Amino acid sequence: MGPRLLTNGSVLVFSLQMTDQSVRFVLIYLRMEGVIDKMCSESVARVARMYKQNKDASAALGISLRYFARLCRQYQIETPYARHRRRIHEAKR
Repeated sequence: MGPRLLTNGSVLVFSLQMTDQSVRFVLIYLRMEGVIDKMCSESVARVARMYKQNKDASAALGISLRYFARLCRQYQIETPYARHRRRIHEAKR
């Protein structure tokens, strides 16, 4: 029996014997439904507020520094580094 994908509203249930192709299908489906984008933007915003450094924030999400910075730009979220630079600039005024 091959991989199976069962949808129940917005909940996805799939077998553990998935191929790379079926995993890509699940990710495409989640993106189309807006589940991944919403989750990512909320998670990125929360982590960007919580941590002092981009390195720590990206590690908390399990993604690279570059991808974290790209997500912050995409969702117009201030990175910890940008927040630090802004505060230094405001203090000099």
